[in-house]
Amino acid sequence: MVEVFKTNIAKVSQSKLLVKKLLQHFPSSYINFDLDDCDNIAG
Repeated sequence: MVEVFKTNIAKVSQSKLLVKKLLQHFPSSYINFDLDDCDNIAG
């Protein structure tokens, strides 16, 4: 399953922190941010 979310994350440091926190709750997930996309897509 793939889920995509529009976010307001704009900095690499923010995305790394959020990925770390999300993986604590969803350890078997693959989470990343496309900060080059205009909607700062997270998936």
